[in-house]
Amino acid sequence: MLFPAIKRDNTPYQYDFKLIGGILIYFYVNMIFILKYNPLSVSSLWISLFYLAVVCCIFFLLKKLLKCPKWATILYFTGCAGILIMNVLLLHFIDYQSVNVDRASGLHNWNDYLLQGINPYLSQTHMEHNLSVFPVWAIFHLPFYGLGDVGYSQLFCLILLFVALFLHFKSRSLLYIGLMAMSPAFWYHCAMRSDLLSNMFLAMIFMILLLRYPLLWQRHKLITAFTIGLLMCTRIFVIIPLFLFFWPYWLHFSWRDKILFVLLCLTGFIVPFIPFVIWGYEPLIASWSLQTTHGSGNAWAAIVCFILTIYAAFSLKTERQLFFWSSFILFAVTFLVSIETIINEGLKPFLFENLYDIAYYSACFPFLFYFLSMEKNGYHMPSKVLIPSWKKPL
Repeated sequence: MLFPAIKRDNTPYQYDFKLIGGILIYFYVNMIFILKYNPLSVSSLWISLFYLAVVCCIFFLLKKLLKCPKWATILYFTGCAGILIMNVLLLHFIDYQSVNVDRASGLHNWNDYLLQGINPYLSQTHMEHNLSVFPVWAIFHLPFYGLGDVGYSQLFCLILLFVALFLHFKSRSLLYIGLMAMSPAFWYHCAMRSDLLSNMFLAMIFMILLLRYPLLWQRHKLITAFTIGLLMCTRIFVIIPLFLFFWPYWLHFSWRDKILFVLLCLTGFIVPFIPFVIWGYEPLIASWSLQTTHGSGNAWAAIVCFILTIYAAFSLKTERQLFFWSSFILFAVTFLVSIETIINEGLKPFLFENLYDIAYYSACFPFLFYFLSMEKNGYHMPSKVLIPSWKKPL
């Protein structure tokens, strides 16, 4: 259904409040980007209203098209190809050193210093900012640096995502890429070579594979735990969805497996830092500070995030709830920090000056797209109830 209110026969209206929340988050984040980066002379308010109407109409048509899986599949792969071609064009025509976003140059310079035998955390971006990158994520970009543009990682992550989505979602993946293609925030990240979305897509791919092949990871829990640690060593944000995914399973591990699982997660997270600590810990500490602080007021936002995460971990029962809470908590962290910025500095400076990086709002998108693509009652793609597998120790 397009709208959260559903009515069957003579039953009263039932409201899916999670779906309402997900829709509001989607439009809020994209309209923030429209307000801030609107290049047209037309009022941003009118553009936002037009955008709202267009998205609702297109999403409704896409849902209707799902009734014909063959055409939905054809349109899915056509849409995937279109998104990839647009990304290639953006990479070709936009020089990352000419824009006011320095994520790509930071990754490029980090790998450049590394190959020259210089501590990579001494490097700076083209805007002369210190780096805020974790080692696993920086090294992940080394092959793309060798190809001449770290922005190619976007294409790589998108291709993996499109394959994983179709394996798990089949033709219903069309809704996911529809929401992606209609998001101005997504295209902003593509144009600016911002690595945030690629990072979260990588975590999303990992979770889809775990859902698709549950027996594989359950038989190799320790390897999975080490992989989780490596993913944590890409960006702090990925801890939230991964924690929510594994917490209910972890509760039913044996005590030996519980301890080993946590230790290997920590090992995967800590070990990549060790060479750079030996090389020179002061630049690394500065990078850690930038990675963990993206605005004032992060302490109280972190407390709220912690409370929400614990509540969600003990209450979620389905795959659908897992992706709702993952997206909601990632959104809530950024929203709370931005509210304090608005209170302290005002709405206009928040929107039109570089007081706060609104790109962090997009961290929730990979999980939000997935949640909004799912059917509540599931005649196309039912939420997979995970509780039966949690009742027995793995």
